[in-house]
Amino acid sequence: MRVIITARQALTPSYVTVLNHLTKILAEISKNPSNPKFNHFTFESISALVRFVTAGNVSTLPEFENALFPPFHAILQQDVSEFTPFVFQILSQLLELHPAGELPDSYQVLLPPLLTPTLWESRGNIPALVRLLRAFLSRGAASIVANNQLTPMLGVFQHLLQSRTNDMYGFELLEALFEFVPLPVMKQYMSTPIFMLMLTRLQTNKTDKFIQGTLKFICFAAAIHKDGLDADGVVAMLDGCQPQPGLFGQVLPVLLAEVQKAPTKDRKLIAVGLSNLVSRSESLLTGPNVRAW
Repeated sequence: MRVIITARQALTPSYVTVLNHLTKILAEISKNPSNPKFNHFTFESISALVRFVTAGNVSTLPEFENALFPPFHAILQQDVSEFTPFVFQILSQLLELHPAGELPDSYQVLLPPLLTPTLWESRGNIPALVRLLRAFLSRGAASIVANNQLTPMLGVFQHLLQSRTNDMYGFELLEALFEFVPLPVMKQYMSTPIFMLMLTRLQTNKTDKFIQGTLKFICFAAAIHKDGLDADGVVAMLDGCQPQPGLFGQVLPVLLAEVQKAPTKDRKLIAVGLSNLVSRSESLLTGPNVRAW
């Protein structure tokens, strides 16, 4: 792994030889995953080779996919639980190297099994699975909608959001849904179940982590540039959860109290989102939501 990270593109002339050796090692250790450190560095080496060789020449991507898909399929079919999180992460890495809007058939066949509840019962799978679903959405949201796979994805979101351990991964998935799925498609799910789930947790089972996740998501929705989604649209999404407007004005003060506790990595996003709300929302200047402004 250290050699690959140091050599980077200098390995390109011989990467096929290195890749073939690594896939043979992978096939062998899959039979009996008994050395966690060795296993970890095997996958790290594969990921590093993919990263640096494709960075210099993206046309090498099919070679990696042809070499890695057979052992990856074998690991998933045999349910080698020690290796599945690694496989999901490298599949995400490979899929993210495809252009936006390109979701090859070899990946499409993987998606239905990823949406089955069994895979999500293992806590170790969840971070890698969420990243993989985000990669699917970034490359093939239109295909996912056309194949009626959005509803089971929202089921995954619901499952994650109800867990005090995994709710942050639910917010990660929700951000990807809002970023990549056309807004007219998402609108039918906005008030119920998405926002009702969030509000129920805020009322009955909130934690500091959950409040931070809600704050970040609302600011994310107000910050991204997407047709039909602006500051007033974010306000309307929350207000749509009850017959009388003004719910946003009740929720935002609860979230604002947590702004100073936001992690450093989220502060720029939160600042942009709140700036858009305070400067670009007409609905916060009048009516019951004015208290939030």
